[in-house]
Amino acid sequence: TVLADQFVREVLLTSQQLSKHDQKHPSEKPQRPRAASMDMTDGGDDDEEEEEGIAGFLQQPQDSLHSHASHNSSMHRPAQRQATVDRYLSACSLYLHALSILANLLKSFNTNSNGHNIEGSGHLHPTLQKLKADVNSVFEQLILRAESCQKQIDLIVNPTNSASVHALSASKYTMPQAETVMVQAALRKEADAAMEELLGNLNLACKLYVSANELVEGVALTAHDPEDQRKLHLYAASLQEKHRDCRRRAEELLIYS
Repeated sequence: TVLADQFVREVLLTSQQLSKHDQKHPSEKPQRPRAASMDMTDGGDDDEEEEEGIAGFLQQPQDSLHSHASHNSSMHRPAQRQATVDRYLSACSLYLHALSILANLLKSFNTNSNGHNIEGSGHLHPTLQKLKADVNSVFEQLILRAESCQKQIDLIVNPTNSASVHALSASKYTMPQAETVMVQAALRKEADAAMEELLGNLNLACKLYVSANELVEGVALTAHDPEDQRKLHLYAASLQEKHRDCRRRAEELLIYS
């Protein structure tokens, strides 16, 4: 479980950054029951800090949308609106980064689970079962938080759209889902990668293709509709092909330089 442990620690580090973001804006942080945290076996003060980080990370900002709708709709200064949008975009970027990490971890569970079955019974070791359950729980919370950021941005960008405010109070599922945010982010990363490739920044382009592919695969993991899954896998395959081509060109330039 060394690889899984490494992924979890990186997620916990990201969650601490999210907690610091919440501490800077305490009015957006609703009180929630303490969620189950990922138990690490190293012990000590570091574990306590990690547990505090993941606890803050799991506290959903969903309820704060209702209390801030009127505040956001009253903002008229473009600079103030842009600063708030940038803040939510930064938070959403952290959520998406953590989602891509968890997507890789969940993928490793699905592909490598056979090696951790108990005496061929087809069941994971209890420790791994708990870890997988914790990861799934955090993944769902991340989806909700990314979705919440998107809803807040929608309210700020369209402050006079009373229909949006009414729909938000009626149901949390009427706004664009977090999966849409992730795919849009992947499309932007792909466009940025293509531009960097044209400019000759092949190493950066390769990283952007990888990041875009991780986001798409993360959405594919949670997609319920088979047709959606098929399209997402096709898109991921095209990103992987572009990454391979970009990496090949980078290696050729390195050889002949």
